[in-house]
Amino acid sequence: MNCLAKRVGFGIAAIVVLAIFYLAPAPEGLERSGMLALGIMAFNITLWMGNVVPKSIAGLAVLILLPLLGVTDSLSQTFKDFISSVFFFLLAAFAIAGMVRNSDLPNRLMGVLLRWFKGSSRKIVLAYMVASAIISTVMSDLAACALFSAVVLAVFANPELGLEFDKRFMKCVMIGVPIGSLAGGIATPIGSSSNFTMLELLYQTNGMEVSFLQWMIVGVPIAVISVLAGWVALCIAFKPQPLTCAEMDALRAACGNLGKLSVKEWKIIILVTLMFVFWILTSYIPGIDSTEVAIIGMIIMFLPGLDLLTWDEYAREVPWDLVIMLGCLMALATALLSTGAIDWVANVLLGGAAAWDPFWVLFMMGACVAILRAFVPSGPPIVVMLTPAMVALAIRTGIDPLCVIMVMSIWAQITFLIPAIDALYLITYQRGHYTILDVLKFGIPLTIVLLFLFTALLPPLVALAEIL
Repeated sequence: MNCLAKRVGFGIAAIVVLAIFYLAPAPEGLERSGMLALGIMAFNITLWMGNVVPKSIAGLAVLILLPLLGVTDSLSQTFKDFISSVFFFLLAAFAIAGMVRNSDLPNRLMGVLLRWFKGSSRKIVLAYMVASAIISTVMSDLAACALFSAVVLAVFANPELGLEFDKRFMKCVMIGVPIGSLAGGIATPIGSSSNFTMLELLYQTNGMEVSFLQWMIVGVPIAVISVLAGWVALCIAFKPQPLTCAEMDALRAACGNLGKLSVKEWKIIILVTLMFVFWILTSYIPGIDSTEVAIIGMIIMFLPGLDLLTWDEYAREVPWDLVIMLGCLMALATALLSTGAIDWVANVLLGGAAAWDPFWVLFMMGACVAILRAFVPSGPPIVVMLTPAMVALAIRTGIDPLCVIMVMSIWAQITFLIPAIDALYLITYQRGHYTILDVLKFGIPLTIVLLFLFTALLPPLVALAEIL
């Protein structure tokens, strides 16, 4: 009943918020349509905060309100904004995730890393973090985290083994898997739905295109640093004890004895490798588009003789609520841009920052996103709301827009603050091996250190990416 009362209360609050924006006069410099677009955005955020309806349903309400209130010319125009290259790229990205998930490749990767990092419990923690990060480069963060959490729990939660793992070691692993999954999503444009959404927004706001290779030149080092920094922070904070021989044998047995690579696994490796090669070639060969490569790769998965994915497997893999939500957010973002609402918000909130040193502008952007991310369960809403304004500020202050995009990618994805809010942390948090205070213990200092480090590293990495 309390939950119902909360949902009803937030539903009423959302209607009140929209009514205020509808009835209040538009401030100086903001068109009436821009005022209404901001009102619809505030209405949508309020629905999300109270979990009044599923996020995808709240997004569909946005599609109806945009033409109904006169922000867009017609519903058909709004639907055109809903269907973008992001929509189709995401469909292909989830096909890759489904193909990899339905193979033994993740377990094989984990087995290889356990052999490389043998002996120390701290190295085992790193192995799990690295494995989840690598898989997350071609899967959604949530899928990678869920996959490796299952790999972890197959041993740690198996009563038949009769093993009692060190609690501090368990804390490190159960926190490390979400950190690795989130960090891996930064490495490639397909690592997270937020990444390709930002690239589309960058093209809409500035006409700037970022190639697959350019993204990786910046994203891979940032992802590696994030994993290593998270690992060091976990080991310092919790000091995991050495594992016994029986525990080490159980970990190896869970990921070993799979035999040689199967024909299907070789097909997956070859296909994913070819897709990466063609994604990189989009930087040098005109006429090849990243979305085209993704869709062609997806079609190949279903071809007779290959059969790397069935439709039922694919349908189970695609989180249609996320796909619908992102499409609706793209339509809203287009409306905010076309009505000048984003420029107005940037002038009001960020106008004074134009006089700052570029380092502190980037630092401020990262800090704002990191703090906001601690209270929002996923990155895409933050990305859509803030990316256009941040890019506008970057142009005004002479900062390369790609620096801003990477700041958004980093801090809209990785978070070391409140695990009870984040969707990825919840996969392991609900097991009870760690608390919010455990994460804050290392998360706050780690966030501060990485804010300074990434702010200093991004400009030279972006400069290198643009040279290449």
